[in-house]
Amino acid sequence: MVQWFLQKFFKVSCRDNCDRYYIINLLGFAIFIHRIHHDEDKGIYHNHPWSGLSIIFGRYKEQRYGDKTRIRRGLHWLPANRHHRIELPWGEVWTIFIYFRRSNIWSVINEAGEIIAVEPWRAIGGIQSYNPDKNLLNEV
Repeated sequence: MVQWFLQKFFKVSCRDNCDRYYIINLLGFAIFIHRIHHDEDKGIYHNHPWSGLSIIFGRYKEQRYGDKTRIRRGLHWLPANRHHRIELPWGEVWTIFIYFRRSNIWSVINEAGEIIAVEPWRAIGGIQSYNPDKNLLNEV
């Protein structure tokens, strides 16, 4: 019922592991709801283009790049420059995510810390490959 209501009345963005429902997106401030339904790929970490506060309904494991895995529940602050991945050993999780002005590029790295994609979800039809000959940092 909740999912039907959100799909009916709010903009939806779907990825392989989650669905995003935009509630507010105005002047660098946004609130959206995530339905995270699958683990992210092992050894692949992403960051975000903005810092934000996540209100987690349920719990998940967050593995930060170069750090230990932590169980997240309740309130969680996500800085824009932190690469991480999410695992769902307890099943799907819903979150309300509140974020602020863009301060970073969205990037994906592998276990060796190498950038494998930049701004991947802006590409039409899937992940945009990282091209070292093109400085995407200046285009954001």
